[in-house]
Amino acid sequence: MKKVLIGFAVLFLAFVATVILSFFMCNNKTEPSAIKITPLEQVNKRHYHFQDEESAASKAGLELVAPIAQQYIDAKKDLGIILAVVTPDGVSTKSFGSLESDEPYEELYGEIGSLTKPFVGLAFASLINDGVVKADTKLAECLPKGVTINGIENITLAMLAAHIAGIPRLPKAIADKADTPQPYADFSDMDVFTALKTAKLNSPGYYEYSNWGAALLAQALTICAGEESWETLIANRVTKVLRLKDIKTEASPLMQGHDASLKPVPDWHFKGMGPAGALKANIKDLAKLAQMMISDDEFAGKEMIKTSLTKIHSIGQLESALHVKTFGAVGLFWHMGSGFIWDLTLQKPETKEAMHHLVFHNGQTAGATSGLAVIPEKKIGIVMLSNTASPTTSFIVSFYGLSAILGEDPAHMKSMVKNFTK
Repeated sequence: MKKVLIGFAVLFLAFVATVILSFFMCNNKTEPSAIKITPLEQVNKRHYHFQDEESAASKAGLELVAPIAQQYIDAKKDLGIILAVVTPDGVSTKSFGSLESDEPYEELYGEIGSLTKPFVGLAFASLINDGVVKADTKLAECLPKGVTINGIENITLAMLAAHIAGIPRLPKAIADKADTPQPYADFSDMDVFTALKTAKLNSPGYYEYSNWGAALLAQALTICAGEESWETLIANRVTKVLRLKDIKTEASPLMQGHDASLKPVPDWHFKGMGPAGALKANIKDLAKLAQMMISDDEFAGKEMIKTSLTKIHSIGQLESALHVKTFGAVGLFWHMGSGFIWDLTLQKPETKEAMHHLVFHNGQTAGATSGLAVIPEKKIGIVMLSNTASPTTSFIVSFYGLSAILGEDPAHMKSMVKNFTK
């Protein structure tokens, strides 16, 4: 009996020692490791099955959109374009002009520029859905350790995603280098935050497109989510869940880019501002994302996409002389609804109504252009990559291409496009 009691005493003392040791170890940690949360949509859900074969509807759509893309090539506004028309049951792709590569165009990557931002929005949506952050979480709650910034107390993460946080388009250090080959290359992750200390912020609540705001959001989410970098945030929260393995910051073979005069230029290099425009993609994975956005199927990532399309802000008539004419609202970086500038150029009321349900984002770098446009209600989408920094290509090919598919007179569409390719 005595031996038994001694045995229990030894076990009890060992237990107490373990508890005390654990207590001191935990309290001696200066920076506890953040708990990594597997996105809920990746657990026990099947991944989307990409319908990448050509369908009758996608083929017919491509035949209507192709002449619009070709107009840009013929007018020497673009050197080369890769185009895809997407329906829930198929994808039709085609290349135009010169891509200056012996690789199949389906294998080529392009800089997607600001089309990177919706991937930040998707990561934000995933973190909202999993309760890691909220739409109204304050930016001040997600700053780097030891950094304090005055004047941002009322800025929420959702404001950054909708371009209504009052953050200027670019930090001054980058704006001053706008005409150089690498304006973003030397701006670090920490610079994204600390530059706010000397910046003149505008009043929040009004639409003002901001590359800086996108970078701030991604870097803040990276901190709140306990990720190593914004790249791992996008990978773990978005591209792995949606199985978009060909959307990343480093990719090869990468199309040689060209400026608006069709002269070769280097691709942009990024550090802290990468979330504003550093991703690269091929046409297949962009088409896959577009197809998921118009699909009725249930799959891992469906709720994330749905949340990213939540309308955050309706663009008012006094906010932006340009954007009020182009879009009606903003979600988590997605722009939604065609504005009255497009209504004025369309002939059919039913086309105008359908275009009011547009979801769109484009991108441009020094030598590339990209675009993704879908109308979920009509189950149709267009994605494109160009090896030229042509300011209007992504807008016009997407908007008038979708309008042609929806029934606008092709001859009228051709005449409208001609106004932009003179």
